[in-house]
Amino acid sequence: MNLIGDFLSRRYLLFLFSGGTASAVGIVLRLLFGLFMDYVPSIVAAYVLSTLTAYLLNRFLVFKATGKRYHVEIAKFYIVNVIGLLQTIAISSVLAGLLKGRLSLPETVSETLAHVAALSTLAVTSFLLYKYWTFAPRKQE
Repeated sequence: MNLIGDFLSRRYLLFLFSGGTASAVGIVLRLLFGLFMDYVPSIVAAYVLSTLTAYLLNRFLVFKATGKRYHVEIAKFYIVNVIGLLQTIAISSVLAGLLKGRLSLPETVSETLAHVAALSTLAVTSFLLYKYWTFAPRKQE
């Protein structure tokens, strides 16, 4: 299947559902952690826990068995998610600052909007990395 076909597939819709569910878990956790943690640490803590949700949903709903050992798959999944975490922190931090400064939104509102926007960028980058690396079928040796 070609790249455009990847994004028009049933698999991608299931991926979006899985990612949306995991993101919702992450946002709720970030709001809860934000009650007693600073913004960036609350993103990190929520991201770590929501990643487990994402792995389980992707593994059982989206991608077929790869023939790899689970610990290899999970390690690759977490590497992709560390990349995604860095992407999320960078985009969230910049957008939150812009929203607070330019639109004079309350801090909680601007941080939440920035966090949601940053998470939405992962829909493309993480799908490609999961499909072609994390959950790619094991090569025969």
